[in-house]
Amino acid sequence: VLVDGAVREQTLHDYLVCVLLAEVPSGFAAEALKAQACAARTFALRQAGAGKHAEADVCASAACCQGWCAPEQWPEHAAAEAAVTETDGLAVVYDGQLIDATYFSCSGGSTEAAAAVWGTDVPYLQAVDSPGEQDAAPYASTVTCSPAEFAETLGLAADGDPAGWLGGTSYTAGGGVDTCTIRGQAYTGTRLRQLFGLNSTRFSLRYADGVFRFDVRGYGHRVGMSQY
Repeated sequence: VLVDGAVREQTLHDYLVCVLLAEVPSGFAAEALKAQACAARTFALRQAGAGKHAEADVCASAACCQGWCAPEQWPEHAAAEAAVTETDGLAVVYDGQLIDATYFSCSGGSTEAAAAVWGTDVPYLQAVDSPGEQDAAPYASTVTCSPAEFAETLGLAADGDPAGWLGGTSYTAGGGVDTCTIRGQAYTGTRLRQLFGLNSTRFSLRYADGVFRFDVRGYGHRVGMSQY
């Protein structure tokens, strides 16, 4: 494992416990932790064969590989340990090959197809309903900004009536924003998520009471397994 520029050697078992402690709350149900263990194992094995990092099989960054909690910082870990042990040897394959086992926090009601987020169609990463997440803490969120902040973030002039700035919006099969037209320019949902720090691309945008308001559902890229 590449950690802050240094290589640390671990067994796959211990590495996966580190991942579970970093990626999911320890209070998750046992079966959810086991599903996460299978996804994390699959991801790690595929990464190890991909040669992404010259120095190590995987790194400790959630933005690049998977989150990782150093053993010396482990909290109570019996549940994570059990999930890794009870799924030992299990991985996810498609047509005999390890899948790209992507996962995220909360879908907001539907997962997203890989093609809609990353531009490449993957047969097993498609938009499917994901019900029962309404009680998840990151299920719903809101971002608001003034017309001046909104225009500045997009690099647009702040003149004219803000009520007329918003045009049409198109959506993906997974319910995310595909494109949104603002002052005649088309912005992708992924770009707007990045610019405004939104939890996901599954959002609605409106102007009311002097502010622009994003109502967002879900948390993460929404491709693959929804942890909640």
